[in-house]
Amino acid sequence: GQQLGLRIHAKQKLPLAYNALLQAHAEIDTATRKPSLLAVLARHFFPQ
Repeated sequence: GQQLGLRIHAKQKLPLAYNALLQAHAEIDTATRKPSLLAVLARHFFPQ
């Protein structure tokens, strides 16, 4: 049969410097117990 499960999302922002941060985003499927999405992004902010 088909397994039913939940997809759990998590997002975290970690400061690297005064004008940069590291953003991580993940999703896990509880039916398969495996991640369905993993992403890490470095963001840099320029002064205006």
